[in-house]
Amino acid sequence: MNSKRFVGIFAAIFLTAAIPLMLVQPSGVASAGLSAGFVAPLNNVYHLVLMMLVGLAGTLIGRAACVMLPICFMLMMLIGSSLTPVFQQYPLIHFLLLGEILLFAIAVSVVGSRVYLVSVIFASAIAYELGTFYAKQIPDIAPPLYFLLGNQVCVVLLLATGVSLGYSIAPEIKIIFQKFRHIPSVSAFIALFF
Repeated sequence: MNSKRFVGIFAAIFLTAAIPLMLVQPSGVASAGLSAGFVAPLNNVYHLVLMMLVGLAGTLIGRAACVMLPICFMLMMLIGSSLTPVFQQYPLIHFLLLGEILLFAIAVSVVGSRVYLVSVIFASAIAYELGTFYAKQIPDIAPPLYFLLGNQVCVVLLLATGVSLGYSIAPEIKIIFQKFRHIPSVSAFIALFF
């Protein structure tokens, strides 16, 4: 991967994270919610590695998956968060939930291969559970919507970092996969999906 593309990807990652934070009105409560939501995925190493692996898997599967797999992951995480009792106090949350489900259905409809479909289903199931997990950990001082915004900004950054990492090391990983493909048990497992 050339350095200009790598710099461009990280500039897009920065803008993705910076724009929502610039739009939020500064206050103590907003800062508490944003910072608590942003730090929540970073406090658990397993969640951090999982989100990086979802972005990495998206780049290894193919061009469409590098965008759609992280989007499906994020949408299912939002759906999981929206269905918790904390967010049911907001009257418009049902419209947000409807939009999330429609966007997820559109994203799944463009699935082209079995590997892509299995990875979307697997990543979405995990993301739904992560969404409910994070929604239950909202501190009392933090407003839930600010917490959710900070959480999603962190998730977008982690997924985008995984995608850019995948673009950086994809040729080396494909060479390793080619070596493993000649092992009979691995080739039998791969035959299930291709």
